[in-house]
Amino acid sequence: MLDNPVGAPGAAHEKAQLLSNKTYYNPHDPDARISVKPGKARKLNYHCSMAVDTAEGVISHIQADFADGRDSQYLPAISMQVQNRLKKTKW
Repeated sequence: MLDNPVGAPGAAHEKAQLLSNKTYYNPHDPDARISVKPGKARKLNYHCSMAVDTAEGVISHIQADFADGRDSQYLPAISMQVQNRLKKTKW
């Protein structure tokens, strides 16, 4: 049986692999993080977010973050940046 320091379900299985940002690293892009989507393989990525003015069809903000975060983690900062930009804009 394999040593299971993490205690994750199924980790004792002989083909189990620990896939985390601690075990995967891209020397050409050290800020990339592991992400996974249903039906897709895990890979090193970034998380891209954008705010769009749907009435005008204009992208009002775009940013890239670490892929190991969630949308809800980045939404407050995106919202504040868009609001600040709209306050500065003179229509």
